[in-house]
Amino acid sequence: MRPTATLVLGVLLAGCVRGGDAWAGERTCVVLSVGGLDGVAHAGALEAVQDAELEVDCVVGNSMGSLVGGLYAADPEASPRQRLRDLLTHYREETERVVRNRALGVGALTFVVGLLSGGVGLGLVAGGAGAWAGASSTTRLDWDRMVQVYDDEVRGARVERLPRAFATFHQAVVEGGGVRRVTVTEGPLSEAVGRSIANPLIFEDVDLRRRGVLDPGADRVSAVPVEDACAVFPGARLLVINVTSEPAYYREGIGCAVKEVRVDVPEYDAEDVAGLGRDFERLADAGYDATCATLACRPQR
Repeated sequence: MRPTATLVLGVLLAGCVRGGDAWAGERTCVVLSVGGLDGVAHAGALEAVQDAELEVDCVVGNSMGSLVGGLYAADPEASPRQRLRDLLTHYREETERVVRNRALGVGALTFVVGLLSGGVGLGLVAGGAGAWAGASSTTRLDWDRMVQVYDDEVRGARVERLPRAFATFHQAVVEGGGVRRVTVTEGPLSEAVGRSIANPLIFEDVDLRRRGVLDPGADRVSAVPVEDACAVFPGARLLVINVTSEPAYYREGIGCAVKEVRVDVPEYDAEDVAGLGRDFERLADAGYDATCATLACRPQR
């Protein structure tokens, strides 16, 4: 960042943190909240960070914040909005490919069975029914598929080798049926993000007993992981992007200067967002505008 920009940004942010602490720290971390599709706003917020020329040293996120933050940490010079678009497009294409292949596979099998049982006519009927069953049995939101697509998008990147330091969290099952919060700062990025987005309400194939991991978003503190971020990066100044409906929860005097950006998420149609329509852009714009208002960035879009 240029010296003048650094001075201006420091003046704007000083005194804006809880308790009046100065905006100071050895490094700057962006902290991204959970939020499901609301978290598309994180992509816009990170664009604002880029336009403000704020030098980011570390990224922390949970659930959707982990997914978007991991893409950014892996390629901080690229457009966060476009990176998210590419991921969702890749996932949709892979899902369509699986649907086609499964429909063809099941259809061919049932055609043969029908043919052997009752001739060509029955074979065609059975084959058509089998193809429909194969397609309809393909889970549209599949956790394993998302993790694989994510790994493809980040080219097998590992957390400890990213251009920006990255940390995320998940809940893990412990003996007796309880859960504990796990901090991840190394290993495959796709695996780390996958465990943080393992929400059975979103992905039908996530079974806590079988997978042993769970999205940490139900934890009030982890929904906006301010304290966890400060624990991993002590003394950092934290720019917190919060797309949830509640303010971040953290103790006074945690040892990090905190500036929280609350994003007013507009109403949207989920299918339109997933399809990268107008509402996808509106969500990203909401994150951009709220963050730009804080950082006084120069809009590039």
